[in-house]
Amino acid sequence: MVNNKSAPAGLPSGVVNPGVLAAGSPGALNAGSGTTGNGGAGSTPAGNSGGGGAAAGSSRGAIPGTSPVRRGLRGDATMIASGVGTQLPDGSAMVVAGQSMDKKALLAAITAALAFFADVDRSAQALKSARLALAAATPDIRGLIANVRAALIAFFGKGNPILEAFGIHEVKHRPLTPEQLIARKAKAKATREQRGTLGKRQKQGVKFKGSVEVQTHLSGTETAGASPPGASAPAAGPSQP
Repeated sequence: MVNNKSAPAGLPSGVVNPGVLAAGSPGALNAGSGTTGNGGAGSTPAGNSGGGGAAAGSSRGAIPGTSPVRRGLRGDATMIASGVGTQLPDGSAMVVAGQSMDKKALLAAITAALAFFADVDRSAQALKSARLALAAATPDIRGLIANVRAALIAFFGKGNPILEAFGIHEVKHRPLTPEQLIARKAKAKATREQRGTLGKRQKQGVKFKGSVEVQTHLSGTETAGASPPGASAPAAGPSQP
């Protein structure tokens, strides 16, 4: 994580100002920026509050004038970097693991270590964005695959062995067990009773009982020589000489 603008005078190029680390820099090196102090993205250690700072008592060795950070490996590294940058005299050196390191070398080493946490944060955010995009596109993808499958079946014909190359397998129904057949028959009978459905022979036994009244009414006038409505014409007899 490089932030040359925040490096004070005398620090080597590429070293982040530890005061900025503790105060919540845009480089996400501050452990109180919503990430765990143990390097895991998105989780909060027990006893710590979320947001821009830890709960009371959650920081240790806090330097006056700096923001508290969450406990954990990332928080420890951030606090040490802040202390080295603000409290260690310029030009001083100390022995670390049997090796003499001055202030600049210490800041460079700790900043390089904190960069791994920042990389994890960026990767976690990118993964979250990719998952959201996939969830939004899933209905369209599912519909596309279904339409292509239907087109392939129509093109090659249902049951064509070549469809196996596309991962389209013919659906083979397994025969029902005796228990499943009995259950299906019982369900069908219960459904007919609930709906009031009658069989062919049961329908023949259902007949209407009662009286029916029918009324008819004819209107009109009778014309001479004309046959009344409904009367048939007389049959023609043999001709007379």
